[in-house]
Amino acid sequence: MSNCSFCQVIDETLRPGGIAIWLMKEAKEDIKYQVPFLLAVYLDENVYNGALNFNPWRWMEPENEEKRNRRTSPFYAPFGGGARFCPGAELARFYIALFFYYFETTYR
Repeated sequence: MSNCSFCQVIDETLRPGGIAIWLMKEAKEDIKYQVPFLLAVYLDENVYNGALNFNPWRWMEPENEEKRNRRTSPFYAPFGGGARFCPGAELARFYIALFFYYFETTYR
């Protein structure tokens, strides 16, 4: 996890618009269960102060450092987590960085 400002912009971009917003599992037996909606966590004011605002600097705040851990945090999982963590997550982050680089250097 890097503290570079460019990485913070990528993480903040993925926070409200993560790919895995629903968790779907197949139950082995009948249970009462509601489908978790991960986007609700990303937009919860109790979890993220100013959750509706785009704020890459939120990741510099000490209370958000652990939330930013993409592999273990229950509050930030744009690529899933645990055994279901997306194997292409770092490649996706690379492509996002590449897009931002070309956008910034060639936009007129």
